[in-house]
Amino acid sequence: MKQYFYRFVGAISTLLVLSCTSNSMSIDSVPYEMADHYFYRNDAPQTDNPIVCKTLEEFEQYFGYAAIMGKGGQPTPIDFSKQFTMAIVLPVTNHDTEIHPTDLQLNGDTLTLHYTIQMEEEEMTFSMCPMVLLIVNKEYGDKAVSFQIQQD
Repeated sequence: MKQYFYRFVGAISTLLVLSCTSNSMSIDSVPYEMADHYFYRNDAPQTDNPIVCKTLEEFEQYFGYAAIMGKGGQPTPIDFSKQFTMAIVLPVTNHDTEIHPTDLQLNGDTLTLHYTIQMEEEEMTFSMCPMVLLIVNKEYGDKAVSFQIQQD
């Protein structure tokens, strides 16, 4: 009789775990595109990261176009009717610094960008404003945005 009771309790426990697991929020990977040939304007309004721009007018308050000669030198096109941008902008530095996005995830109502920062120890003879600019489908535009730095 005891063994039937334990089997019954075990079956109920398994069902409870499965039902709790199926009701939990799923984490989905969100596609994005890296935007090239833009820079953060030195006269841009002060803001905290993340910088999310949903219109061209808002975007142009923060970013400028940095086209270069040659093939592939034009800024990545952004269609604000179908897309929005999110950016990480770090303080000006004289160390060569790169921001590397590793994953953009949707968890419930929050988009979280996971990224790493690579900074060289040697000083350069000029300063830079490290930034990364992502283009994301507008269907995710109503979500809260957060950034999560990952340590190497």
